[in-house]
Amino acid sequence: PIGSPGGTVLMDAKRLNLLKSNIRIGTWNVNSMFDLSKAHNVALEMTRLDIKIMGISDTRWIGSGQSTVQDKVIYFSGNNNSRHEYGVAVMIDEALKHTVKNFIPLSPRVMLIQLEAYCGTLNIIQVYAPTKDKPDEEVEEMYKDIQNILKVTKNQDVTIVMGDLNAKIGAGQNDEWVGKYGLGERNERGDRLYEFCQENSMVITNTLFQHHKRRLYTWTSPKHKPSCIIRNQIDFILIKQRYRNAVTNVKTYPGAGVPSDHRLLVAKVKVRLKRLKKSVQPPRIEPKLLRNIEIKGDVFQAINENLKKLKDTSHTHEINPNQIWKNIKTAILEPCKKYLQKPKQQKRK
Repeated sequence: PIGSPGGTVLMDAKRLNLLKSNIRIGTWNVNSMFDLSKAHNVALEMTRLDIKIMGISDTRWIGSGQSTVQDKVIYFSGNNNSRHEYGVAVMIDEALKHTVKNFIPLSPRVMLIQLEAYCGTLNIIQVYAPTKDKPDEEVEEMYKDIQNILKVTKNQDVTIVMGDLNAKIGAGQNDEWVGKYGLGERNERGDRLYEFCQENSMVITNTLFQHHKRRLYTWTSPKHKPSCIIRNQIDFILIKQRYRNAVTNVKTYPGAGVPSDHRLLVAKVKVRLKRLKKSVQPPRIEPKLLRNIEIKGDVFQAINENLKKLKDTSHTHEINPNQIWKNIKTAILEPCKKYLQKPKQQKRK
């Protein structure tokens, strides 16, 4: 798997689950999560299908930020006005929250979440493309946003772009960017998606695997009926071409508890995530050390000397109030750090 380290490591079950090489990553247009009960149902579907990372399109949430839904953490990016439209999000299993290193809510149509992996960084870019009734200018604006957010990533990263692209890539193609298991006929926005894949060396993974058509289509038209079947493949999971072999399967699932005209699209990806390293905390100041008369005298003497120096220099230099406060703070803290911090204990070998 990508970034798999050698050697045998003993770890608890939760940590082992966190680092296992095969994780399931999904994307789903849920047709609004304005009703918060729908977010809970999405979390339940994640648990049921063992999905660790879920991209969500068309949330219709306002603003951007982070929240908790059951045992999941959700990062979301929506409109900054009061209009409940568009919106994207990424919901992750709580066990992965310590792997998240960055979150960029760029727009109501594009967001990035970066997770720490053994290979470097796993970039998840969740998108929601304009529907076919929207002007081409809006489509180009979305692709411009994706290009801008890709600048944050590195070539060696595992980068995934996924979501409702509202494009038909079509069947029969078989090259570096598109497999032969697409559906239907390509349209103009499918051409634009193909151009994007070429420009960024990305492959459309849900065209690579042979499945029954019911596992390939991602959207059902409201006009669909047994006598007139209208189903299309318009949601996609893209990955950098260099990592295409890391994706071992992609297919759709019907969402039992989430009413939507889209199906849940899930990829199985070989990538090992890891926790972020904890930042090194400086030694704490121990006030109880002032009980030692000798240490207490040294601290007070050093503070008084520092404050006297500040008083002497204040007559000759004009200093703003903020700088005065910083100087006083430093004058007091430096002696405390010098005399009231316990020395770091050496780890036993």
